[in-house]
Amino acid sequence: MAVSFYKTETTLAADGASDTHVHNGGVVSVSLQGDFGGGTVTLQGRLESDGTWGTVTDILTGNTLSIAGSDNVLYTGEYNVGPCQLRVNLAGAADPDLRVQIAHTDGDRMTG
Repeated sequence: MAVSFYKTETTLAADGASDTHVHNGGVVSVSLQGDFGGGTVTLQGRLESDGTWGTVTDILTGNTLSIAGSDNVLYTGEYNVGPCQLRVNLAGAADPDLRVQIAHTDGDRMTG
């Protein structure tokens, strides 16, 4: 399910991906809270016309989001990302309970 522009929230109770967030470019906030179940979380993106998901890299800093977590984790980070579809992927988890929120935080959309 694609949820557009402002905020997408998902709870992951098994390995898999959050709902897709349609991001129009600019700063995006990613918040994670709960139990990773020992798994690894990555922020992934793809162009709307491309079916391949890949790890997102911040266009200003070069940072990526890839966290190996345990229980009772709270993480919030911001990333500068061009227009794309975004999701958080959880892999290698055993009995996770992880709340994921992806939100657009800029006042305006980034153009082209």
